[in-house]
Amino acid sequence: MLFELLLMTQLNNNLIAEYNIESNLPHLRNLENTYPSGLEYKDQSHVKAGPPSIDDPILLIVDPIYDRYMNCIPPGYYQLSLDPGREYMYLIQTGKTIATIPVFKIEIDKKKEAEKRKNQPPKTFFKKIKYNIKKKIKDHRHKQNVKKKRIEDEERIYSDATIELAEEGKYFLIKYERDSVKAWGALRYR
Repeated sequence: MLFELLLMTQLNNNLIAEYNIESNLPHLRNLENTYPSGLEYKDQSHVKAGPPSIDDPILLIVDPIYDRYMNCIPPGYYQLSLDPGREYMYLIQTGKTIATIPVFKIEIDKKKEAEKRKNQPPKTFFKKIKYNIKKKIKDHRHKQNVKKKRIEDEERIYSDATIELAEEGKYFLIKYERDSVKAWGALRYR
């Protein structure tokens, strides 16, 4: 049967798209690159615009947090990620979203945001070429300075996350800071 199938695939190249040989022959599969569930990391619920940055702040939860249905967030280290629309914060542990926290206040540093927009490539053709040449020269100088140990290898982005208990409202106040964005969210407890 395998010989007939291979012979047919030589006759018709479109058959490869219709019938995947690797799915039925486990010894031919590359198991390192396969996803048995069919979901890749970017398809997780908290990733909408792309994989999150490793610069997201880490939040330490010391005591377990229970909601009114007795669902528990156990103590541990969690990555706090902000939604690209800046409406929600995600509490993530080992790539899985543990909690979705609504954002009720956000502050953005206008000067840092303007600098980011200023460093984006232009839209016209000749300006793009000029921008790319300047960027290559700048990157080359930066690499030379790193080799000579005049400067650090990477730019670091400031990020911080804190959690505080507000007794009167029965909620945890979560503060998210990353580069030019500060956001506050509330997580109710039992």
